[in-house]
Amino acid sequence: WTLKKTVVDYILMDEGERERLSIVSVPREYPRSVVRAAVPWHSRYQVCRESIRHFWFNSHPVIVGIRKLWDSRYSTHRILNLTKLKGALFPMTPVELSKLVKTLTSEGRSVLSKSWLMDVANLFADMKYSWIYMVPENKSGSLQELTKFFACACALMSRELRSTVRSTLEEVVEFFTSYQDGNNYEQFGEYHESLYLRVPIITITLCASSTAPHIRFNPSMEDCKPGERKKNETGCISVVVRLLTEIVAAGKMMPRVEKVLFPDLYKQELYLLPMALHEKAIKTLFKKTTAIIRTNLFGPTFYARFYDKYTWLLDGTAELELQQFLTKNPNFKLMALKIEEYQDLIDEIASLPRSVSLNFMYLDCGKFNDELCDRLGKLISKIVEGEVGKNRILNAAICRSFEEMSTKTSERVETTAELVALTNYMNICISDTFYRLKSNILESMHRLLFLLDYHIFTTKELQIHNTVFHWPSGMREVFDQNGMRLQHKRDQAEEKLDEDKSVFEKNLLKYIDELKKYKTMESQFLEKEDMRVNAEALTVLNEEIQNCILISEQLNEEERLLDQIPSAFNHLKTCTQAIEPYYKLWTTAYDFHRKYEKWFEGPFMGLDADSIVEEVDYMLKLMYKLSKTFSDLPGPKRVADTIRGKIERFRQHLPLLVTICNPGIRDRHWAEASLIIKYI
Repeated sequence: WTLKKTVVDYILMDEGERERLSIVSVPREYPRSVVRAAVPWHSRYQVCRESIRHFWFNSHPVIVGIRKLWDSRYSTHRILNLTKLKGALFPMTPVELSKLVKTLTSEGRSVLSKSWLMDVANLFADMKYSWIYMVPENKSGSLQELTKFFACACALMSRELRSTVRSTLEEVVEFFTSYQDGNNYEQFGEYHESLYLRVPIITITLCASSTAPHIRFNPSMEDCKPGERKKNETGCISVVVRLLTEIVAAGKMMPRVEKVLFPDLYKQELYLLPMALHEKAIKTLFKKTTAIIRTNLFGPTFYARFYDKYTWLLDGTAELELQQFLTKNPNFKLMALKIEEYQDLIDEIASLPRSVSLNFMYLDCGKFNDELCDRLGKLISKIVEGEVGKNRILNAAICRSFEEMSTKTSERVETTAELVALTNYMNICISDTFYRLKSNILESMHRLLFLLDYHIFTTKELQIHNTVFHWPSGMREVFDQNGMRLQHKRDQAEEKLDEDKSVFEKNLLKYIDELKKYKTMESQFLEKEDMRVNAEALTVLNEEIQNCILISEQLNEEERLLDQIPSAFNHLKTCTQAIEPYYKLWTTAYDFHRKYEKWFEGPFMGLDADSIVEEVDYMLKLMYKLSKTFSDLPGPKRVADTIRGKIERFRQHLPLLVTICNPGIRDRHWAEASLIIKYI
C-alpha cells in the first residue's frame, strides 16, 4: 500500500496530471504525533552526532575532492610499475634485480611525492574558502578543529597510500605465482631444456670453493624455517623478500599535506601512516612469496649434483695425484697421455651447458665450468712448466759446460804441467764429456719435441735451443784447433827439456872437476884465512849441488809429464857423495878455529858449557871419522888429524870451563877465587 500511495502522491504533484484527472484538490495529510519515551543513550547519541559533524569531515568538499582526485588519477598507480618489471631483460643477478626494483620504486614514489601531494596541496589551496574559517584569527585562537580537519585528510591519504602499496605487492606476488609449480624435475628423470619455458627471474651463480662444501650457490640455497630470520641473510628467499621490502619501504616517510602547505608552521616531521611489515596482510603476501621461492630451490640443488664427479678437482685430490705421478719421473709418453687425459676433461666440461633455466631460477654454470677448466689448465701447466724448467736448467748446464770447455781448452799454457793438464782435460772432454753432453742435448731435443705441442717458446728460449743444438759442431773445430796448438807446445817442451838436460850434465861435470882439487889440497900451518876461503868455496859449491838436486827432480817431473823415462843423472850422485867429506872437513875446521878464540881467550860470561861440550864431542867424532875416510888421501887426512889434535887438546880444558860456567857461581865465589890465585 505504501508503494502505491507513494506513486499516486508523486503523480499528483504535477498540476497537469491533476487537471487531466479532474482532481481539483488533494487531501491534506496530517503529521502523526509520536511520543517516544526517554532512552539512556540519547545524550551519547547527541555527542557522537556533533563529534562526527565537527571532526569527521567525511562530506567536506576538500575531503570529497581528495577522494575524487585519487579515484580519477591515482587509483591505478603502483609503487612498482609491473609492466616495466615484466619488460625487463630477465634473468638478472640479485644485484641487478635489486637495482631495478629500487629504480622502479623510486619512480613510483616520486609520482606520489611530487605529483599526488602537489595536486592535493593545490586542491587545499583552491578550496580554502571551505576550511579557512577553521584557522584562528589570532595566536591565542584554537587550532583544534583545523588539526582534526587535517588529521581526517591524513587518514584518507594514508588509506589511499596503503592501498597502492598493498595493490603493488599483490600484483608482484601474483606475477610470482606463475612460477609456483617449482623446478623439482627429479620426478621427470634427467633435466632437459623443454621442461621450463618461462623466462627465469633471478640468476643463481654456481661457484667453486677449495673448502667444503666445494660446490656453492650465490645467492645460497639455504632455506630458513617459516618465521625464522638470520643476520645478513644471503639466500634466494632473503633476496626476494628484500625486494618486497623495498616496495613496502617506498611508502614510508611520505609527508602529510599540512607539512607541504605550512612548512614553517610545523617544525616536526609529519608523515602519512604507511604499511608495516608486521601487518597480517603483508605477512600473508610475504609467506606466499616465500612458499613460491621455496618450491624453486630444489632444481639448482639437483642439477649441482651432476658436478659431484668433478669435486676431485676442487678438494686437492687432483694436485696430490699429479704430485705422486710426477714423483715417479714419468717419460714423455706418459706425460703426454696425462695431459691428453686432462685436455679431454677440459673439452668435456667446456661442452656442458653454461646456463640452465629452472623456472624461477636461472642457474649460471659458466664461471664454475671455467673454474674447473682453469684448474685442469693449471695441472697441465704444472706438467709443462716443470718440463720447461728442467729443459731451461739442462740447456743452461749444457751451454755452461761447452763454454767452459771452449774457454779452458783455449787457455795459454806456460809450463809443462799446465800443458799436460790441459791436454788431459781436452782428452777427457773429447772422450767422455763431449759424448755425455751430446746425450744431454738429445734429451733436450726430445723434451723440446714434447713441449712444442703444449708450450709457446719465447724468442730467447728458441735462441738458447739453437745454441745448444749447434754447440757440438762448433766444439769439434775448437778441439781440432787447440789440439794442434797443444801438440806444437808439447814438441817445444820436449826440445826445451833436452836442452835443459844437456846443460845440467855439463854443470855436473864442472862441479866434479872443481872437487878434484880438494883431494890434494892441504895446509901445512892451517892458516885461518885458508880455512875460511876453502869453507866458503865448498859452501857455495854445496849449495849449487843441492840446487842441482832440485833441478834434477824438476827435470824428472818434466820427463814424467811428457811420458819419457826419467834420467838417472849419475854425475849428480857422484857430486853429492864427493863433496860431503870435504865440505864437512873444511867447514868444521873453520868453525872450530873461529869458536876456539871465543871459548879459550874470550870472556866466560854468557857461555853455555853443556852445549860447548856437546859441540866439541861432535867435532872430535867427525874429525876421527873423516881421518878414516881420507886414509887414501894424505892431504885431507893430515888436515883432519891436525884439527882432531887441536880439539883433543882443547877438550882437556872442558872440566875447568864447565866449572867456571856453572850457573851457581856467585860474586862471592869469584872474590874467594881471586884471593886464592892472588889475583886482584
